[in-house]
Amino acid sequence: EGRSLVRPVGEDAFGVHDTIRDFFASVLTPSERQGLSRFAIEQLRQLASRARGAGNYVASVDDLSNALELAESDEERAGLCEALGDAIERIGDLPRTLAAYRETERASATPEGVARLRRKAASALQVRGEMAAAREEIEAGFAALGDVRSVERGWLDLAEEDGVQLCLTLVG
Repeated sequence: EGRSLVRPVGEDAFGVHDTIRDFFASVLTPSERQGLSRFAIEQLRQLASRARGAGNYVASVDDLSNALELAESDEERAGLCEALGDAIERIGDLPRTLAAYRETERASATPEGVARLRRKAASALQVRGEMAAAREEIEAGFAALGDVRSVERGWLDLAEEDGVQLCLTLVG
């Protein structure tokens, strides 16, 4: 602590200087890294969940960002990116929210996954009054679903209806 290599963060956690983190990352074998990264990702997800539950979305963003650095697979990366986008949306950073959702979309191969991300992006845009861009996201979500029967179609319909209601409220 005296040399700022480890610093207290809150009451029961510590932050580690990047130099220490980089050193340990460089001496791990690939199998050690894989095993430890799974453990660390799960711990960081739990910390992010607790932070989100306490309304501390900045801490949640930090935890998920750290977990994302450790992700090995596209599936793991996609799940973390989506959760990160959700947390960033809660702190009101629209550009980073949309970027996180786009990154998730690149790793998500399912039509439902793409539609869900487009719906979330549309919702974030609607809240900020970006109705034309939100409409484009909703249409892209419907296009991603194509003929697939999915609950996401209902969520997209609801997002579209919410956008119309919000627009009428803003105009009226």
